Amino acid sequence: DPGASARAGYAHAIGLFVFQGNADPDGDRRKVMLESEDEVVARRDPLFKRSVTLEVTLEPSDRPYVFMPCTFEPGCEGRFVLSLAVDDVNDDGVPDLDVVPVGPPRDWHSRTITHRWAGESAGGSRDHDTWRNNPQFYLAPSARCRCLIFLEVRRPNPGQAPPGDDGILITVARGEGLVPLTTVTSATLVAESEPFDDEGLSLDLSLGRATREAPYVLVPAAMDPGVEMEFTLSVYSDHAFELAPFDGASTFPLCQTCQSLCPQVGAQAGSPLEAILERLGQMEGQFSRLEATRYWEKIPQLQNRGNPLQGPYRPGVAGTSAAADASTAMVPARRRKKWALC
Repeated sequence: DPGASARAGYAHAIGLFVFQGNADPDGDRRKVMLESEDEVVARRDPLFKRSVTLEVTLEPSDRPYVFMPCTFEPGCEGRFVLSLAVDDVNDDGVPDLDVVPVGPPRDWHSRTITHRWAGESAGGSRDHDTWRNNPQFYLAPSARCRCLIFLEVRRPNPGQAPPGDDGILITVARGEGLVPLTTVTSATLVAESEPFDDEGLSLDLSLGRATREAPYVLVPAAMDPGVEMEFTLSVYSDHAFELAPFDGASTFPLCQTCQSLCPQVGAQAGSPLEAILERLGQMEGQFSRLEATRYWEKIPQLQNRGNPLQGPYRPGVAGTSAAADASTAMVPARRRKKWALC
């Protein structure tokens, strides 16, 4: 009786799994995807208990084994103790195995983003013109890498119906700049999953290095337009990468000049570029105030040798200079283009 167990002080069901680990070169990393059920060596399904035990015989293997303690429900936080009692096969007092926690720097680089299809952003598959309205994410690996991409829908309760009649899918394509895709062609399509009518799907891809100027674009979608549901997008890679949404949830603001997400301005408060732009803005204001005084009418040398509105002041040269190729160093602020990045 789970309710009775919870009332007795066991609020979470706990379990233990043993998997065959990844093949090289990923042997030191977490097991994030099963190639087949044969990779499950042993399991103790979650129970509402203070402790669970599992007895297993491990055969010699070139691939490591992975022990994974877990709770039944995601998001349950708490401390735990994992204890191993191992036979000494040779009775020589030397352990027959090593146990090492999986973590940095050996583990995967990873990021998970929670988002949702809602309203106009529930665009459906590429069979519909509204596909472009789906939430989109740019991915920029720092080097050629293996990328594991997971899309999982989050249902408020286990009894909720699947997302639409035909499930979910994800499209991976090449983009141009930090701008969402409006269409995908055979030249830009990298991969696309089959429609999956369960709670999650995955892609295992080999991707090259990419930058913000030419990133990969991930587009999760339900097959049917109008399906509103929360989802999580997770990416694991053996190299560092950048992953962020295009919809303004990233740290990059919308550039007022080119109307795309800007990786330079606002990415970090007090950044060197932000300080430069602030100083240039102050200089623009100083030039405007100086121009308003019509200072050249008050200085005899400028009256005799030139009007800065018609050209630069040239010491020792009488009269005005209005050459078309003259430097604009003294041109008032209203005749200069405002500072911009694009």
